[in-house]
Amino acid sequence: MTNKETIKLTSLADTNQFAKKISAEVKPGMFLLLVGDLGSGKTTFTKFLLSELGVKEKVTSPSFVIMNEYETPTLKICHLDAYRLDVEEDLLFYLDAPDQTLNIIEWPNQVNFDYDSYPCLKLTFEKQTQDQERLLTIERNN
Repeated sequence: MTNKETIKLTSLADTNQFAKKISAEVKPGMFLLLVGDLGSGKTTFTKFLLSELGVKEKVTSPSFVIMNEYETPTLKICHLDAYRLDVEEDLLFYLDAPDQTLNIIEWPNQVNFDYDSYPCLKLTFEKQTQDQERLLTIERNN
């Protein structure tokens, strides 16, 4: 990954504003790689992002089902939790057309997959001492 920056999110409103900003960048064939410990804000960010993209249904964590799919009139979205996956074939089993969908992957490092062959945005969330405060590292490969 190249092009790295770090920002501080001090509230849910900050996270929502960041999701609005990122919504202008996402496109089919892109991977959003969400890294961070449990409770660091990965799914919360995804809820804000998908709302901004026009998803009307309730957005939930994919932890138990591994993948949730959503659609807007212009975009198909796959939200996947790779924590229980470990090989590329497992990931591709769920992502049948990764070049045609927006692929949001939580725990992407669990799978040995060449994400860099796709446009990628890696977001690393780190909880800080204040309840809603997060340090967010953003890396782009394009």
